[in-house]
Amino acid sequence: MAFAIMRFKKLKTPGQIAAADYHNARKIDVPGLDASRTKMNKSVGAESALISVINRLDEIVESSGKKIRSNAVRAVETMLTASPDFF
Repeated sequence: MAFAIMRFKKLKTPGQIAAADYHNARKIDVPGLDASRTKMNKSVGAESALISVINRLDEIVESSGKKIRSNAVRAVETMLTASPDFF
């Protein structure tokens, strides 16, 4: 039997983006984590949402002369998981 799970989470602040990066890259203690299985994780696309990237995006927006709404979505965290049969 194959199954898949897709999860999407809106990140609206630089703090949320940084927190997601720290959690996903295991830069902080993650409760209930089986550290022996971390090596099985795969990251596709951005490997890390470094603060310098957040700052660079802010510079681009500022130079455009446009304003970001206070509740705007700045990033979308996506998680896809599936059984081995699915992949």
